[in-house]
Amino acid sequence: MCGSCYDGDRLSLVQQDDEEPREIVVWVTNKLTDVDVLFTKYFNVSRPDVPALLDHTDMSHSVYFIGKHKFITAWCEAEVYEDDDKNPPTCITLYEIDEGGVRTQLETERHYESGYSGTFLCGYVYVPSLVPLPE
Repeated sequence: MCGSCYDGDRLSLVQQDDEEPREIVVWVTNKLTDVDVLFTKYFNVSRPDVPALLDHTDMSHSVYFIGKHKFITAWCEAEVYEDDDKNPPTCITLYEIDEGGVRTQLETERHYESGYSGTFLCGYVYVPSLVPLPE
């Protein structure tokens, strides 16, 4: 599981099973200003083309964003095995995923070095506020 913000005043949680990574469940809370904060299921994706977003290897943790229209934008690092690769390249890939599966898959980096130690993936979501601050 991995948590993040959602819609500026809520939290989101992405759940993906290690044993069956082809299903992603997205949970969101009600507004954090409410007395009781509860998670409810927002949507799920269950498709064979869904990548493992929450890989628990020594790869970088995925960075993701949950959109208002039931989609996930995720930036992930993974080894990509092609043919008989003994040392597969490490690829950094940007995914756009909705309830229908992967809509966009864009490789942003590829590293062939043996023992590649990983790209540090770090992400934050900035939600601008139009509320004036007191002076």
